[in-house]
Amino acid sequence: MDTRFPSFEALGFTDGVLPSECPSRIVLNHVTSTWGVLVLVALARSDLRWGELRRTVQGISEKMLAQTLRTLERDGFVLRTAQPTVPPRVDYSLTGRGREVTAHLLPLMQWIAGNADDIVAGIPPAPPAPLGFETGQASISGDFRDGNEDSLYASSWSAFVADGVGGHAGGEVASATVAIRLASMLDATEGRLPGEERLRELIAIANADLALRVRMDAALAGMATTLVGLFSDGEQTLVAHTGDSRAYRLRDGALAQITEDDSLVRELLASGAIREAEVADHPLRSVVTHVLGGDPEDAAALHVAAQPLRRGDRWLLASDGLTDYVPVLEVADTLVAAVTPQDAADALVALALRHRARDNVTVVVADVVELVDPPVYRAAFGGSAAADPASARTLEA
Repeated sequence: MDTRFPSFEALGFTDGVLPSECPSRIVLNHVTSTWGVLVLVALARSDLRWGELRRTVQGISEKMLAQTLRTLERDGFVLRTAQPTVPPRVDYSLTGRGREVTAHLLPLMQWIAGNADDIVAGIPPAPPAPLGFETGQASISGDFRDGNEDSLYASSWSAFVADGVGGHAGGEVASATVAIRLASMLDATEGRLPGEERLRELIAIANADLALRVRMDAALAGMATTLVGLFSDGEQTLVAHTGDSRAYRLRDGALAQITEDDSLVRELLASGAIREAEVADHPLRSVVTHVLGGDPEDAAALHVAAQPLRRGDRWLLASDGLTDYVPVLEVADTLVAAVTPQDAADALVALALRHRARDNVTVVVADVVELVDPPVYRAAFGGSAAADPASARTLEA
């Protein structure tokens, strides 16, 4: 259950603070004071007379009971009814408002009852569950390409997208080679990575495989691939990227681009040679300045940044077949509207087709979730990696 709230204002407080004279603070004190809670809970079970209330709420003095009842009656939570009996009798009951507020208090009381023994005994709480991903993914060649040069991998701990360059055959081989090699090494930890040093080591090994493939087949010379990925250790995620495939994070309804393209137009923009408005239609917008191509310097230029994981965030990894053709506002609206990560992935691919994307389109949508129980490791592949027989391997339990 997500217990976060977007602002103090959402709880009735103002100006981002909890002012002492705020009506919310005043009523909260009346309802959640020790005696206020106990009286409300006692009356939730049945109407009670004065003496019955004192016996039910043990330890309360006559003065404190009278004061508490007056406050709750004044707030409209408790009804005081004088019965025309001999001798006279006064009954106390909950009003509609009282029953409504008590319905919110009872789950709190139940939680406290279930945890009170451990709390009083000083037993520390269980460590928080690690955070990983629930993913959805999709990869298509599109309406204007015969083959798919993109690849993807997704698991509960890691996910990445690779977009091959170097021609039809070379691009497919490059992205699939890196994806399959990187995935095969992630298998050892079921996708979970302990830190940046190990991540850089794995990507350097996958990059070296490209050089090996070229030595085996000279026709593949010049092939390369972009890479963007999320690699979780349970508390934070390492965002790794090279090239112009992108990572976005949706948090509280706002979409933020986390990576910055390694592209010629971005360098021109940074130098002031072009304006932001010229980027989308610039004739050199597809020229990337860093990729994985087998040279050791390629892996050394990889960007890696740590980002804290927050339950409820939704991440998007995408090749430029999506981001070059679909406006970012439409991407954001689609991510917000989709119920599941797979719904989001399917909707984004369909959106790219409606915008007549002239490139392969590959997306991984990853929701940050608590992994209370160790997840079953099921690596998902897409694009040219899925067509590689190595992606269909059977892992030993």
